[in-house]
Formats: sequence, structure tokens, C-alpha cells
Amino acid sequence: KEENRVRLLTPICLVRTEYWTNSKKTKALIEMILGMGTAMFGDDALSLYFRRAGYKNVLIKGVYCHHFGSKTVGKTEHDFLAGRTFFYKKYGIDAWEKGFCWSPSLFQKLVCEKADAKRILGINGGLGSNALKIKEELKERTGNREVKLINYTMERRFFADLKGISDEAYSIENWEKLLDELEGSFDYILLSGGLEKESNYKRYINQLYQYLEKDGVIIVQSSEQKQVDWFEKQYKGVERVEEQEFLCCKDQTQTQYIAFCKKVERNP
Repeated sequence: KEENRVRLLTPICLVRTEYWTNSKKTKALIEMILGMGTAMFGDDALSLYFRRAGYKNVLIKGVYCHHFGSKTVGKTEHDFLAGRTFFYKKYGIDAWEKGFCWSPSLFQKLVCEKADAKRILGINGGLGSNALKIKEELKERTGNREVKLINYTMERRFFADLKGISDEAYSIENWEKLLDELEGSFDYILLSGGLEKESNYKRYINQLYQYLEKDGVIIVQSSEQKQVDWFEKQYKGVERVEEQEFLCCKDQTQTQYIAFCKKVERNP
């Protein structure tokens, strides 16, 4: 019931005094709190500092705390988009960008119960919440604490944060480099974008499929509907969900199409 998360919202924050005085890596944290310049996204900033300092953000599910939400956000002196823009300029990532939170729509359908799973592969997962959620779901549902999470990203600005939640994390230049480096097999492969401008997306998905273990699951996410349509026609048993996500620092959303299936015999 202790779940590792990319970010946590902390209605109450209690910290040991020696944490501030003895940790060179995180001494700047108090300076950040005093110098944010906005009350917006303080929880996201705390989570970021802990991730990048090598600590975990762990949700203790056996403890309940009621949070009277949106009390600060509703005040006129706080601007949501201005706070988001400030965060992006300060840390190089958007607080609510891709992978900041796992997808409820996906995990309503995707049941992670492969008790013998050994490796999870995340590709271009942003901050990495969906791939991490697979690992934590396996731990909670099956007791599997041995599964390893390996993340690759072609978006280098996410690399520092992915290192904080992964067993292994790598920054790579392109798809060809990724496929050259991959070794072994995986029980779950989560492909979270980066295909939208690729003309060879069919070959890349087909090659990744070959890295799946028996009964392994591959998940494809794209903002291009035609790519997910092709995936759905190409493989058996595909299920689909759709998600809305905020575009970085803009007051609008875009649709992300997500589809997944187990490894079975290919369609004729």
C-alpha cells in the first residue's frame, strides 16, 4: 500500500530539522519555498526537488487526510497560467506536462497482474507516471517487488526527473539508436508519444512488439489518431482509451489516443 509517485500533493509538510541542515543536495529547497514568487505549484516543486535529489515521493495509502482543495487557486491574486509559466522557466519542465500524473482512463481498463513480470520499458514517458504506475500496481496486486522499470527518453529535459523514479534511465537521440541499444525482453512496453512526426512508426511499433515476453503488454500513445487506428487494425485484442491533456503553459487541451494489447499471434 506504499506507492511511489512522480508527485504528491502535501496539505501538511513535516520535515526533520537535520534534513535541512545536513543535506547539501536539498539545502536549496527552503530557498525555493521562500523564493517561488507564487503560491501556485508548490507541491509540484517539492516533488521535483525530492525526485532530483534521489528521494522518493511515497503515498501511504493507509493514512487519510482531507484536503480542502482549490482554496488558494480560487483567489484572484493567483493566476494559473502565470504560475505554470513561472514553473517552466525556473525548472525547464512544465509542472503539468506529459506524465505528471498517471492516466485514470488507461488504468480503468489495464489490469497489471503479471506476477512473474521482470522488466517494464517506458519510452518518451515525459515525467513517467504511467510506467511507474504499472510497477506500483504489480507490487500492490501481486506482491512483485522485483520488477525493474527502465525508461528511455528522446526529450532530454525530462531525464533528470526520470532518473529519480527509474531503476535505469537513458537519454537517447532517436528511434534508431533506441532499437540498437535495446536488449532482452520486457513484460510491459509503454510507448508514450514521439511517433507523431515519424514516417516509420509502423516499423518501430512492430519491432518493439518483438521485444515483448509471452503475454506481455504493449501500450501505444499518440496524438495522431491514424497511428492508433493502424495499431488497432494490426494486432488482436486491442483496447482503446482517450485522454485529454493540457498543452504546456497554454489554456487548452489536446486529445491523446491510447491503445494496448497482449502479445498474441499477429492478425493475418
